[in-house]
Amino acid sequence: MYSIFQKIYETGKESDFLKMYDSENPSIRVYVFWAFVKNKKYGEAKKIMHLEKNKEAYVYWNSAGCELKQVLTADLMKDLLKRMKKYGS
Repeated sequence: MYSIFQKIYETGKESDFLKMYDSENPSIRVYVFWAFVKNKKYGEAKKIMHLEKNKEAYVYWNSAGCELKQVLTADLMKDLLKRMKKYGS
C-alpha cells in the first residue's frame, strides 16, 4: 500500500486528496494527511488533523522495528507532522 501512496502523493492534486479524505477507511485518511505533509502543505494537513480529532479511529502502524501497534489516527498524524518538521522526511 505504501508504494501506491508514493505514486499518489507525488502526482496527486490537492482536490484529489480532499476527496480521498472523505473515505471511511482511517488508513486512507492518514495517507491523505501524510501526502499534504510530504508536499509541505502544512495548512491543509493541520485542517485534516483538526477534523480527525473528532473521530475515534485506529490504524496499525510500525513506527520503528518490528512492532506493529494500534494507534489513534489523530495521534499518528500529530507524530508524523512532528517527525517531518524535525527530520524532513
